Amino acid sequence: MKLSKKATSLCALVVGAAILSTSAYADVLIGSGYNSLKNAVKTTASKLTNDVDNFTADLTVTAKIDGNIFAESKSNIKCDIAKQAKEVTETNFEHGRTSESYWYEDKKQTIHKNTENNSYSVYEKRSIGKERKLIENPFEREEAADAEKILDALVGNLQDIIQVEEAGEKRMYIGNLSSTQVPPLINAVSSVILKYSIFDEYNAKRLNVPYPKSNIYVKEAAGKAVVNEEGIIESAIASASMSAQDNNGIEHFYTLEISLEVRDINETVVTAPDLTGKEVTYAKEGSVIDEKYVGKYKNDIVESKGNTF
Repeated sequence: MKLSKKATSLCALVVGAAILSTSAYADVLIGSGYNSLKNAVKTTASKLTNDVDNFTADLTVTAKIDGNIFAESKSNIKCDIAKQAKEVTETNFEHGRTSESYWYEDKKQTIHKNTENNSYSVYEKRSIGKERKLIENPFEREEAADAEKILDALVGNLQDIIQVEEAGEKRMYIGNLSSTQVPPLINAVSSVILKYSIFDEYNAKRLNVPYPKSNIYVKEAAGKAVVNEEGIIESAIASASMSAQDNNGIEHFYTLEISLEVRDINETVVTAPDLTGKEVTYAKEGSVIDEKYVGKYKNDIVESKGNTF
């Protein structure tokens, strides 16, 4: 289970942090902490996809059962907004084994590295009309507004008690949530996500971990995010633990931890890998059809032989 990319991202991290309620940590509450944090997420997404020239993001996602790490993903992501180029290096731990991956993408090509033999695969992109941005702002999508309404309803009265603390020109958001503070609706939604999405029965069997069968509830959650003077979230950490019983009625604790750092804004350099002297395979993305293949065709694609086809 590769945990980078799915959660892989800034939006998933902050959605998790946004539903946290907090105990008394700071004396200063600046308006609605929930709405302030939500605006910081939107500002971060807008600036990183439109305003800055480039940046680097380090993302780590760790999954634990009963305190033991069974899967972890570390990603170093370099983005050049001006050149529309992206470079990703990943390290994934799963089944007691560690693997690495690397890929580079720009407007013309995608390059993947096979870390086992240091060979490369280069895929030339086809022109399909309007160019799509390599790095998109998720809040510019039409469904984002509907998702925000659902999140607001889910958080409910927790949204006014996220604490905000000023530190110079920076702002810090803090949250801690215990099992007694979790509304039934959040518990119900979290149970469905854990059982049927993150640890469904197929993945539990594949990863050789206990399947969360019943009696699922949030045990605790915590998070912290720091927003810099430009309004960009420069660091964030979040964790959530859930209790569940497996098929044998044995209780287990499932924990997901996420950390994110955004750095080197306008100082990140993204370059395509040097393929000189490397073993390289070239191909074009998708199927290419030009004027040589124009015409009318009719052909059976299923052939029957006896009782089989």
